[in-house]
Amino acid sequence: MAKRVFLTGRKLENLLYRKLKGKILDDASILLADEKYYCPPQSDIEYLIKRNKINRKKYTSEIFDCDDFALSLKYFFIKHAYSNGKRRAPHCAGIIWGFIGGEQHAVNIVVNDKKEVFFIEPQKDLIFFPDDEDTDFSFIYF
Repeated sequence: MAKRVFLTGRKLENLLYRKLKGKILDDASILLADEKYYCPPQSDIEYLIKRNKINRKKYTSEIFDCDDFALSLKYFFIKHAYSNGKRRAPHCAGIIWGFIGGEQHAVNIVVNDKKEVFFIEPQKDLIFFPDDEDTDFSFIYF
């Protein structure tokens, strides 16, 4: 069995600043609600994304929009970690707000066992790495 990878809150924050260098606003709020996070293998992340049905929800402006999709996928990760007795910490999966895909937007942010930081567009179940156009991150919550 592969070794499980965990990050403390402090190490996660340092990793985010390093991987998203120059993209996090100086006055951004970063909320790390737990002391320790489990960084799952990419295959587990992809499995959970395929298993959720959040992308089937109907987008409704100001009622069920981007932040609601991101919160729903975050909860799906929480629920999975809680129901699996082998996990001792929450998945290293959160929500990030900023200028993403050419507009102010909220998506999910995940760190895998290789300590790669990537985003998930929960409306489409799309995994992507932030590019040069994704910037001005104002709020990150894990």
